[in-house]
Amino acid sequence: MNLIQYYWNIGSTRFRHLATPGRYAFDGAVFTTTCGMRLDRGRPVIVHLDHPLMHVGDQLFFRPLVWRLKQAGFDISVTNRPSVDFLFEDVRRAEEQPRPGAVVVLRHEALREAWRLYGPYADYFVIRQISRGIRRPVANFILEAFAEWFKLAELDFSIDKTCFLPLSVRPGLVLKKFGLPETRPLIILSNYVDSGRHRKLPSRESAMLTQAARLKNETSAAIIHVGTGRDRERDHRDYSKLVDYDLRARTSVEDLFHLLACANIGRVFCFDTAILHIAHVLSVPTTLFVKYYFSRAERVQKAAAFYGFFERPEVQAPQSM
Repeated sequence: MNLIQYYWNIGSTRFRHLATPGRYAFDGAVFTTTCGMRLDRGRPVIVHLDHPLMHVGDQLFFRPLVWRLKQAGFDISVTNRPSVDFLFEDVRRAEEQPRPGAVVVLRHEALREAWRLYGPYADYFVIRQISRGIRRPVANFILEAFAEWFKLAELDFSIDKTCFLPLSVRPGLVLKKFGLPETRPLIILSNYVDSGRHRKLPSRESAMLTQAARLKNETSAAIIHVGTGRDRERDHRDYSKLVDYDLRARTSVEDLFHLLACANIGRVFCFDTAILHIAHVLSVPTTLFVKYYFSRAERVQKAAAFYGFFERPEVQAPQSM
């Protein structure tokens, strides 16, 4: 597949025209090499998520599809980024070798790499996750689009916390590990963006810090600052007057799941990052700072469609952005 074909396929998903010969555009955000026919349970399905552009949230979006296919008895395997091994520990690891006849499910950014791994005789179900043709929560779209194309009406389309978590969250262990209070209200602050930095304007970050400080004063809560080691290295500001517990560079992705499951987490402040998606999985109240090109009435609706997992996630879009 050359670059012209590749980008034509991407464009075809947006405008719903036919893709290049032997490929089909579908539902405003999918192109595929498979015909729209019922999927046989004996046919291998590989969900390919091991790509540098697949962040934690991006991989979470595919977890309900993996879980529902496994429940229905399909031959499902996964490749994923090492940071989320714990999320897919209940699923067989895919062999990175040519797999004639397999159906490979993936995002469009990973297609060229997957083509080299699994070969031209596998079939590909490719999702352009940033397409504005997606008008419902992304995890719902992936599950429903796959089931519709392969005529799997018997799949359970409901999505809840059990779809995302093969493990039991243990908040007590994380509280003890980092010396956090068990009864004092806690606020999670994540003022970083590891991709799409245009979403993090100084005015939005300032509004986030101001609102976090105000809520801390009103509720006598402790603020927990989370971020990566790289975030901490590049940010030389002094947060000592605002932050009570600095956990930047100290938590794994699995730690964050356990941390946000704590009963005394009162609020999460964040941009569109992994923290947002973890908070939604665990139903933690979240103040999300989103782009400002939507009207006030549209912002919460768009946040639900593009950033949420469920039909009406509890997302607040602040006025001062």
